[in-house]
Amino acid sequence: MASLCPYRARLLLAAGALALYATVPAEAQVARGTVVDEDGQPVRTALVLLLDGTGKQRAATLTDTVGAFILRAPSAGSYKLRVERIGYRTTEGQAVELPAGSVVERRVVAAALPVELPALTAAAKRRCTSRPAEGEAVAVLWYEVRKGLQASQLSGPSRSYSFRTFRWIRRLDLPALNVVSDSSRERIEFSRGSPFVSAPVEQLLERGFMVPTDDGGTIFYAPDARVLLSDEFANAYCLTPTEDPEHGRIGIHFRPVERSGPPAVTGTLWLDRITLELRQLAYGYTRATLPEGPVNEVGGLVEFDRLPDGSWVVWRWRIRMPLAGQKSVQLGRSGSLYRTVMIGIREEGAEIREVIRR
Repeated sequence: MASLCPYRARLLLAAGALALYATVPAEAQVARGTVVDEDGQPVRTALVLLLDGTGKQRAATLTDTVGAFILRAPSAGSYKLRVERIGYRTTEGQAVELPAGSVVERRVVAAALPVELPALTAAAKRRCTSRPAEGEAVAVLWYEVRKGLQASQLSGPSRSYSFRTFRWIRRLDLPALNVVSDSSRERIEFSRGSPFVSAPVEQLLERGFMVPTDDGGTIFYAPDARVLLSDEFANAYCLTPTEDPEHGRIGIHFRPVERSGPPAVTGTLWLDRITLELRQLAYGYTRATLPEGPVNEVGGLVEFDRLPDGSWVVWRWRIRMPLAGQKSVQLGRSGSLYRTVMIGIREEGAEIREVIRR
């Protein structure tokens, strides 16, 4: 019979939506305008980037329902506008000179050339690629993933909608994963940002995605968009293209480059096979010491979708963490041995049940 031991699991969650605000000095320089298609129709939720002379991104935003955008440059200088649309090739806009305190208007025509995905060869599916080269299938897919992640980051709180959300904490038995206990609540929320906030990527790579606490528990970190988009993650993780024809999706599997090191994550970012829209992040833990049991059940799931106005939202998420106990193993006449085993699963999650126009 298993008895509970001090092993506990915790997840670092945001108490509410994640919103980042920065004060803009009065003398800030602004590039604003509209993005339209080749017929002159506004393009909504296009990703508009402001790049400096070295090609570094200095500001980013999404166009609104009429294709409008506003970008604030950190300093006066020469910049370039870039427009990215999921499933379409990038549009390089005109150069923009932004003197101190200026406001410059631009109208950008976004090309409607669809992204062409190279064939996924068997060799490409096996090769571990860190920072893939342009033209490779995994590079094309990763570029679309980055668009989706950045769009979900920039969508932020919506002024047009409120949400009826359902949040739960459950204990599941093993191996059937039946619900043993359930604590849940439903409420109206007026904004939806990131449902969880991960630690800085430097800390995660140094200490790991599973960190023991002084009280005997463990904090399980989930990789948020900020982590997945970082240069540090790109350097430390392999990217491999994968397919799921049964569900009409294509994706990128990620795992750490090094086999040894602190606890890391491994998983897949899934895209719609036709539109190349980001749909799901599924992940688990590797290089980790977990209780004996079905470790493949430990991990998380994040699902993305569009709102009626085209902005992106995390529609549903959950994470499963192990509950541990000690099991006595009889060693004949010499006595018994206690092993740490998984005796159940703690699941935390939430989903949007209803979108309400405000």
